[in-house]
Amino acid sequence: MTQQRRFAYVATVVALVLALVIALRIWWRFESPVPRVNPPAGTAGTTPPAPVAPAATPHEPALTPEDPPREASPPGAALSLSGRVCDTVGRPIPGAVVTCAGEDVKEVRSDREGRYRIEGLPERIFALTAAHPAYFPDQNPLVAAGAAHVDFVLPIRASIEIEAVRGDTREPLVWYFVQFRHTAEVRFGVGRDDGRGGGFGAKVDDPAGKTVIADLEPVAGVLRVYQEAYVEQEIPISAEELANTPHTVAVALEPSRDGLEGIVVDSRGTPIEGAYVVKGRMSWADDLPGKSDTRTGPDGRFRMEPPDEPREDVVAWHPAYAPAYVTIYPNASPRELLRIVLHGMATVRGRVTLDGEPLEKCHVVAFFKGEPALDENGKHTGADGAYELRGLPPGLVSVEARVDEAVWGANGVHVARTAELAEGRVTPVDFELQRGTGTLEGRITCAWGPVEDGGIMLSLETGQGNARYEVSADDDHGEGAYYRLENVLPGTGILTVGAAVGSEVFARVTRQEVTIPPGGRVVRDISFSAGGGVAGRVSNGESCDIVGVVALEGESSLTADEIVYGIMQNEADALDTIPVAAFTLVSGGIFGSGKENPTGEYALPPLDPGRYTVLAIGLEKDTFASDRAFVTLRDGQTETVNLTLRK
Repeated sequence: MTQQRRFAYVATVVALVLALVIALRIWWRFESPVPRVNPPAGTAGTTPPAPVAPAATPHEPALTPEDPPREASPPGAALSLSGRVCDTVGRPIPGAVVTCAGEDVKEVRSDREGRYRIEGLPERIFALTAAHPAYFPDQNPLVAAGAAHVDFVLPIRASIEIEAVRGDTREPLVWYFVQFRHTAEVRFGVGRDDGRGGGFGAKVDDPAGKTVIADLEPVAGVLRVYQEAYVEQEIPISAEELANTPHTVAVALEPSRDGLEGIVVDSRGTPIEGAYVVKGRMSWADDLPGKSDTRTGPDGRFRMEPPDEPREDVVAWHPAYAPAYVTIYPNASPRELLRIVLHGMATVRGRVTLDGEPLEKCHVVAFFKGEPALDENGKHTGADGAYELRGLPPGLVSVEARVDEAVWGANGVHVARTAELAEGRVTPVDFELQRGTGTLEGRITCAWGPVEDGGIMLSLETGQGNARYEVSADDDHGEGAYYRLENVLPGTGILTVGAAVGSEVFARVTRQEVTIPPGGRVVRDISFSAGGGVAGRVSNGESCDIVGVVALEGESSLTADEIVYGIMQNEADALDTIPVAAFTLVSGGIFGSGKENPTGEYALPPLDPGRYTVLAIGLEKDTFASDRAFVTLRDGQTETVNLTLRK
């Protein structure tokens, strides 16, 4: 019994050894790893060497170039296809899958010498493809069965590993751009839609400052690494470096001399890593990271170029905080540290009803009083009239329900309520709207010509909140521009009317108090009389591209950029906050098609008697120039005011 057990044990060991030997031979033949390519000097871009003929076997002797071709196989005999798979420098590729397309797909793997053989093929034309995960595939679409050799040359899938740091601190550069372009034509690789044979570009966002460019052919190219407010680098990459893939590149970007440095911190002064920084207004879009100019590093710092505009807002945003911003000007010192403080988020939540019923798809937005860089943040109500606005900065906010014409009737209405938001809290703001029944209408006339374009804005303080209506008017029959506001809520407020006269940019603005009784009809005609005039000349010593003259009510200290950016950013509320009485365009145009006026002569529309500030504004590329004067106008008299533009 013991002898039988010993015999069974020996037989088991022998069987295991045989299985292991067979498995190792199969692995060595088909699955051996691709060796790291070390091409000899001068081989880049050369024609790969001729494939080596397969070694002789007992069934088929090896062919040499001197051997005569074999005789054709008899009709109906099974044929074969064989050959070799190499890389671009002639090294064999083991484990490549060679596929013969047809009714019955056949595929084999190349051995460790790169050789393959497909047996049992009928006599016809085939398409052969060779593929390997580490290489780009190659195809031979017209191959006759029985051909002596069908060889493949596969380009390696090269890659570049990039690690970028700041040149002054050696800290990782977490946010930068990379571009790679081949300097010769390639067949494969990323970004080949530029018509030049290959290219790649991406924005890197990585705390370690690392990225990988993959799927490149081993063809020479140029790597470009850059970021705003840093000195960019262009690094040539040779074919040999790419062939020894992955090729590692360490880059140190030096801060530019005129770049501005900033830091983003929380309310306790702790630096915030990974905050997105954008120029201009906060977009509130989900793709904000894609629009960002830069991003803060582990120390909360960021760098950016000086502003291109007369003034520019720099907004910082992080998913865990509410946005905030600082305003910078072209003369900002590179040594001055920009500091942006982010606070926790606040939320507004509520419902909108109209005549007691939930109002679906009503657009509810939040405006931030005194925060021109933070754009509106809006959502639409659901079927139950509910809405929620999240991620808002704490402080005073105006929440506005915008009811369009299709729902409200006539002109539509914007109803706003003011709320004080607290960090980390939800503030309820409900809108229980009742449709108004009042009407406000009238005509706009000007003593010096027909009204070509009239704009009317009515702001009312009502029991439902601050309501705003807007409508335009045109003088179609020469009897004045007729306007009409319907379904107006009862309340008292300000009617602001603007009128453009003539073909030039030449407009008057007036404001009047108005009261709308419940269900009442109010007729308010606006007549711009030929009162006192202002005329003169603007000396454009700075050669500004655009020059205009604005008349402000009273003696105003508002600057040119405050007026221009106030109108641009406040939009509907601009005429409430900026006391514009009249304006005209002296020369130039926003789109470069305005009038030429070398003399700088101007004439403002006639104004009502009173005290005014006359301000000339010029825009030269990215800077403002201005001059102002104070004038008292009397009925029927024209005052001459000459102005000289100065920065």
